[in-house]
Amino acid sequence: MKAFSLTGALVLLLLVARPGQAQQTAVPEAATAPPEAVVAQVNESLLGAMQEAEALAFQGRYDRLDPVFRTAFHFPFMARVAAGSHWRDLDAAQKEQLADAFAHMSVTTYAARFDGYSGQSFEVGETIEQPRGGALVRNRLFKSDSEAVSIDYLLRDFDGRWRIVDVFIDGSISEIATKRSEYTSILERDGIDGLLARIASKTAELAAE
Repeated sequence: MKAFSLTGALVLLLLVARPGQAQQTAVPEAATAPPEAVVAQVNESLLGAMQEAEALAFQGRYDRLDPVFRTAFHFPFMARVAAGSHWRDLDAAQKEQLADAFAHMSVTTYAARFDGYSGQSFEVGETIEQPRGGALVRNRLFKSDSEAVSIDYLLRDFDGRWRIVDVFIDGSISEIATKRSEYTSILERDGIDGLLARIASKTAELAAE
């Protein structure tokens, strides 16, 4: 599967920029919390789920993460970007279904993969202003052997509230752009029903791991 760079992902996000956002600065005064605080909250919820992973089991970790992630991430916006030009062909009910499926799969992914604790820690780094009011927050996960994995977050301001719209693994691989490549291919071949079935299948696989 093709990996997408930060630059490529930003182009995708700017293509669906909402009217009136182009002149926003990276840290508007109206923002209730700065971008790095949003990332820190995500890290805190993940660390708590990891530390209690065995007692919580998968469903408990999911329930712990779900409300935090639905506040920190803008899943409907991410689903819209992932669907590409096919989004405009969907009716309101289909858009809602896709956004819900995308959110459910995203939270499931974290709940399944952050399933244990052995001394890991997170470190929030610098916040870098991006074009048209975006902010990239550098973030690292330190494993028990001190090896660091970059999990950076791209955020945008939505009506004075910063929310995550993309995740970059190892500092370069855009999760949303990778999903766009996959989703548009499925939509072209199998339509929205095919995509929803594929997401449901993947979510079930992750939950069963």
